[in-house]
Amino acid sequence: IHFRTPRLDQAQEQGLRIAAVRVHGVGGLLSEIVQPGRMFAHEVSGRVRVIACLDEMPNLFYTGAQGEFELFPSDQTAILAMTGADEQDVVVVVCGPAADVTTALNETMIRIREATQGVPSETRQARRGGWTDFERILPGPNRMYPDTDSPPTIISPERAAHIRGTMPEPPWEKKAKLLGDGMSEELADGLIASAFYGLYQKVQSEGRLPANRVARVLVQDARAAHRRKGNPRAISPEAWRRLFQLLREGALHWEAVPILVMQRSRRPGADWMTIAAKQQMLPLAEPVWRPLVEAVRTVSTRSRCTEGRVRWWMGQLQRPPGRIPARQAAELLEEALKS
Repeated sequence: IHFRTPRLDQAQEQGLRIAAVRVHGVGGLLSEIVQPGRMFAHEVSGRVRVIACLDEMPNLFYTGAQGEFELFPSDQTAILAMTGADEQDVVVVVCGPAADVTTALNETMIRIREATQGVPSETRQARRGGWTDFERILPGPNRMYPDTDSPPTIISPERAAHIRGTMPEPPWEKKAKLLGDGMSEELADGLIASAFYGLYQKVQSEGRLPANRVARVLVQDARAAHRRKGNPRAISPEAWRRLFQLLREGALHWEAVPILVMQRSRRPGADWMTIAAKQQMLPLAEPVWRPLVEAVRTVSTRSRCTEGRVRWWMGQLQRPPGRIPARQAAELLEEALKS
């Protein structure tokens, strides 16, 4: 057929699909007035507009129509002859992209079938002039919540497997690993919630360090620096790994780390060793720090408790922190008090 109906003629020139559906025994139904100035054909057209996305009006034509949905007489004659329709039938014609045309014809049949069952469950939009138009289908009891305005999307097993394979590690699996490293539950929860979980794994892959100590630096020391208007996120991953490498080598002591993190969070471009040197927090050689431990024992304290006296002396020795290995100094002080 060489269509002469303007809309169909234009679609034919553009190479779009033109298709029709013959509906038996409903002749005259589409021309029935259902609202002021609105025919049942407008109801079908509204559904096609929303669900099939054919929104250039008129988006359908039918045999026997007059006015908006009317076919050119020669087109109607040819369509009736091709489909074998008679006066009791109606033939609906739509044009557009192939997939949308298929959806439009299916939706036409659905809406005509619903007309034999009663008023469909749908949401309608009010229009000026006192009439309403189709907006969307109301969900049934099984919906929670598919998109009613879009066709279903098939998720292939291959795509599901790809998505499953690229998903991040679940938090409970991360926590199990951290607890397996000997980390406390509190620090494990904090590390998982922070941006440093991946960095922790990288640090430990380069050489094992005490899990709680690493987590304390990345969680508590970084948080303390942030609260004091520092920016620990500005410290690059390479800089963090360098810090832990220095701790691993013994070039720095753990006691100096909170201040080092605070200082570098305010000056991300600085060097760990430079900061430690300026703050006098570089580790002292054992022949140097042992006399300091002996000297601090001569300072009297008010506490008669051995543990309290050791804590006070350790506080004096850790000014500034990082010079003296805290564990060894504490052991020497405790042994001296016992003897």
